[in-house]
Amino acid sequence: MDKTLYWLFAPVLIAGALLLILPASSRWRGVLLLSGIAGILAVLCWRLTDIWSSAYEVNGSIFANAARLIDRFGWSATHGRLYFGGGSEFDPAWPAYNHHPPGIAWLVTLLYNAGGQGEAFARAVPIAFSVVGFAVVLWRLSLTRTSAFIGAFIVAAAACPALAYYGRMLNFEPVCLALGLVTFATVDFRTQDRRWTAFLVLVQCILPWMGWSGIPLALAGSWMIVRRIGGVRLTYCLMILPVASAAVLVWYLAGYTGGFSEMMGATKAWTYMGERPAHETTGFWLLFVKYRLGRTIPFMLLALLPLLLLRRIRHQLEPWLAR
Repeated sequence: MDKTLYWLFAPVLIAGALLLILPASSRWRGVLLLSGIAGILAVLCWRLTDIWSSAYEVNGSIFANAARLIDRFGWSATHGRLYFGGGSEFDPAWPAYNHHPPGIAWLVTLLYNAGGQGEAFARAVPIAFSVVGFAVVLWRLSLTRTSAFIGAFIVAAAACPALAYYGRMLNFEPVCLALGLVTFATVDFRTQDRRWTAFLVLVQCILPWMGWSGIPLALAGSWMIVRRIGGVRLTYCLMILPVASAAVLVWYLAGYTGGFSEMMGATKAWTYMGERPAHETTGFWLLFVKYRLGRTIPFMLLALLPLLLLRRIRHQLEPWLAR
């Protein structure tokens, strides 16, 4: 890791440490919170214009190139679809990237239109959503938690070097996570505001188009909105909106290659590519579980270990964090 990153993380660690030791009534609390957010922004903007070179940026290069094609040839020619290709003329026979929702590439295209093409504009999308998600968490914690608790959260975030990589990775994770956090953090406080409720409903409809993980987030968010509104059975119709949005998304993606079966065929080919040994005879869904979920679940379980540890020692920490 570049040593510059350590210096960029230092202000975030200092802000969190000061929140840990300063009295809860300190007038510097707001300044330190803003300093923590600014420090995270500085970390995410590290080497902003680097080319897509590392393994974790493969999807970023795909989305950025697809957005470049949409920006170059226009929405009428590409229909907003994501393609692998290049050159001076658009070719509809280019291979389609149709097994991920196109929302990320569309956001990058809008920035390309506004400011020009480049890695910095592409990375601005995940960076903006990561900062929003981090700020929303700090705001939510500031309403119910002490300064020491918030400081511990900031220190924990700064102690995770992967934040500098995955927080600005041009993929669905930063965008879906930020939109989910906005929903979960504000639904308790703003349900009496019809305009904000309408905005949250719109967010649930947008989530599936940002990534497949946006579908369960949208269903959970819609359920929370319905529960908070309460009293009117018709509000359960809100649950239909993200489902309908996801259905339109599948229909749109299936149109790339002419049908749902062709879309699944392309998805299978992508899943097998470079990962299926020559002697492998496992079916697609078993292979999906083996190579995709089999890599994800162990890391998710590993991430739960610190939470389980904190749960075990929370009684010892509560007197200190509640000061």
